[in-house]
Amino acid sequence: MKSTILLLTSLLSTSLICASGNTDTVEMRIKQEGIKYIEMLGSTLKSQLQTHMRADKTGLLAIGFCSAKAEEITKKVNNKLPEYASVRRTALKIRNENNIPDSLDIKIMNEYEKSIADKTFRPN
Repeated sequence: MKSTILLLTSLLSTSLICASGNTDTVEMRIKQEGIKYIEMLGSTLKSQLQTHMRADKTGLLAIGFCSAKAEEITKKVNNKLPEYASVRRTALKIRNENNIPDSLDIKIMNEYEKSIADKTFRPN
């Protein structure tokens, strides 16, 4: 499986009122919080996928697991997050109607792809 951006990209939905302070600092905190939630989803999905891969070296169980349980796991992770935040799975190559990226998703994923190609990508 080719994975230029197979990494599941998620966005942090947040509402924040900032009466004063450095906007760059606030944006950095929001980004760091979002990355923490994205990593929470990613590590949960990854560990479950690895378990299924170990159980069946052909990968067939893992494929079935992904299609059947990934959305359920995403919902469980979202239940652990603060009310103002949520994560979701999406990609530039659409696999199903549930994970269609919006314009912001597309912009961010294209920026990631460009920075990866330019060898300037820094996830944090």
